[in-house]
Amino acid sequence: RAYKNYDPPADLETKFLSCISDSLQKNITDLNSVQNMDISSPQLKLKLLNSLNREFSHKVHNSRLHQMKTIGDLFVYFKCPVSVSTPYEQLHDDMVDGKLPDNLVIQLNPITFTGEGDHPLDQVTAYPRRNTVYTSIKARDTIVKSKPSKYQEEEY
Repeated sequence: RAYKNYDPPADLETKFLSCISDSLQKNITDLNSVQNMDISSPQLKLKLLNSLNREFSHKVHNSRLHQMKTIGDLFVYFKCPVSVSTPYEQLHDDMVDGKLPDNLVIQLNPITFTGEGDHPLDQVTAYPRRNTVYTSIKARDTIVKSKPSKYQEEEY
């Protein structure tokens, strides 16, 4: 995924306020006093974003820059955790934590048919009654037919 994992620190508000105070060169102790402050100036927005990026090691992506109109918007952005796991991995984690029903099993690395190995199921073809699987008309002429599998049924 394009994003990096981000978990907001426990002292997010104090660190956030100190960055805002340094950037604005004002002594700010309460977030409510500056939460609705407009940051429409590109220079101010750049200064704020750079200082917050240095402090939290979490960048505001280009697709979200236009949404950062107030300091409150910035605080909400830095307050939200970012997970890089896929929805399938999240389902697996929920299953491990016991949040899913017992009859629902999610396998991250499922067993797949390869046609190689000592297991009896790997000796059976995935395409019964065919010696070869053709992907195109041209491939049919170029592929040399292999000997039939010992498990392949004979046609009458």
